[in-house]
Amino acid sequence: MKITGYSERGILNALLYEISYSNNSNGLLNDLISRATFPFSRSQPQVGDAEILIEQSFSDFGDADALVLLNSDTTQRSAIFIEAKVKSYQTRDWKIEDEFSQFRSGLTTKANSSNLFTQLYFKYCLVRALREGGMPALQRGVPFPSWSSRKLRKIGSNKIVLRATELLQRNVGRTFFLAFVPDRIDRVSTFFHTLFAKADIDETISWDIETLGYLTWAQIGEFCEVNNLRRTLGVFEFNKGQIYAM
Repeated sequence: MKITGYSERGILNALLYEISYSNNSNGLLNDLISRATFPFSRSQPQVGDAEILIEQSFSDFGDADALVLLNSDTTQRSAIFIEAKVKSYQTRDWKIEDEFSQFRSGLTTKANSSNLFTQLYFKYCLVRALREGGMPALQRGVPFPSWSSRKLRKIGSNKIVLRATELLQRNVGRTFFLAFVPDRIDRVSTFFHTLFAKADIDETISWDIETLGYLTWAQIGEFCEVNNLRRTLGVFEFNKGQIYAM
């Protein structure tokens, strides 16, 4: 049987499931994560054993494309929120600089909840509140600035969401935020080391970007080639022109 998924969800599902079903799943996941760049962090996530939640809702804090819960024999438990973006077929180019510019513009009006940086910031606020006040803080509500459509964001009462949040709480001591992006690696690197590093976003919102990182879809494609992940490569081929500019 052959199953082929469409666009962002299709490629992310194919990648994570093929890694999971391999004979060396933790090794492959560690290889993938080690290719990511965390330009402001002194350490990288270390994979010992892992559990991955895909498309998990966190109520008012949005869905996570993937939440990777990491256990290591040598380091403390940690977690990685993955937020993925793709280039639509009709769009000639996707630039991370443009995505950030749209995020900054939204901070003076109303934020776009589908924007990459908005989604990453919501997850950061979730983690910060969980660290500082635990589940009660999320149930009382986390105050947000005026650009947010909700002045208080809460975790709600859905038992599946609460179960996922409890899993996250065990690993919340060290949490990374990883963007899968369709931009070119040279442009992404330049953006993070120049424009983003110097941006005065703390004037508008409180955001510690130390554990924020990136990985391009081209790098992920190379990872799949090296490790012969044929099913995922098939999804890349089917969605050619939809994931990133090849």
